[in-house]
Amino acid sequence: MMRAPTHFTYARSSKDLEQGDILHISDDLRELLAEVHPHYVRSDYRYFVVLTQTCDLVRRGGTSCKTPYISICAVRPLALLLERQLRRTVQSRTEIEGKYSSERARNRMRDFVERLLNNNEPNYFYLHEDPALGIDGSHVAFLALSIAVKSDLHYQKCVDARVGTLCDPFKAKLGWLVGTMYSRVATPDWVPDHRTLAEFEQLRDELVDGLGYLWIPDDKLEKVKREAKKAEKVTGAGTANIAQIAADLVIKEKAKKDDAAVRAGEVLAQLGIEVGSNDLSRFVTRLKNDSVFSQLFK
Repeated sequence: MMRAPTHFTYARSSKDLEQGDILHISDDLRELLAEVHPHYVRSDYRYFVVLTQTCDLVRRGGTSCKTPYISICAVRPLALLLERQLRRTVQSRTEIEGKYSSERARNRMRDFVERLLNNNEPNYFYLHEDPALGIDGSHVAFLALSIAVKSDLHYQKCVDARVGTLCDPFKAKLGWLVGTMYSRVATPDWVPDHRTLAEFEQLRDELVDGLGYLWIPDDKLEKVKREAKKAEKVTGAGTANIAQIAADLVIKEKAKKDDAAVRAGEVLAQLGIEVGSNDLSRFVTRLKNDSVFSQLFK
């Protein structure tokens, strides 16, 4: 008996296939794919999602459905899509190989992930992990990677491979994305329906920062690139160690600036300038954030 899903995206499956059903690649399904779509027998193709409309999948008289073909699309790990998107966002070779980039690039990735999590990114449908359904890790349905299988021959194989389904609002959203309709389907968003803003932002940032990149302040990126190229020429070791060089540059410059700001506050106190503790703290913070002051340490 299929266990109840734990994530708000999913629901219990019905008897017949439906749009939004999630299919695990069973032995029978793998055998079918090897015969008719061998390209899809790959380790990073974990599941499939049914794209055909539910009304066309109802078995009339319990034997056959209306449509001669069932359209399904490939589901791949989320990490694969994020890495691909990162390479579109970060175009410098040294940044990609050295695994560092600007904070601007990080913000672009955060925006992409936010759209993806709420299923507002065209061509993709986000599927959150749900161990109760056997969905191990977060995945993404690549809607453009769709194939068709014959319903009269393979309908039951798809039913047997099903591990769960989307709940009704998300079925509708999937149909809208597939059909490129012009009105937004009102699916529940993560915030405020199921997570607080802080929880959602934490998830988004964990996904982006989990890519293992060092995010460099925009005004220091060009300097880091120059140092990376110098290091590559001197050591001949490529750019695999550039992240550490970048980190040292950023950390050292920030430490010098912060130390100088704190020392300036100490000098004020030593001179007997009458300021309250809050005023002194505000002075140090203001100095740390002052652009002219920061330029002195570049």
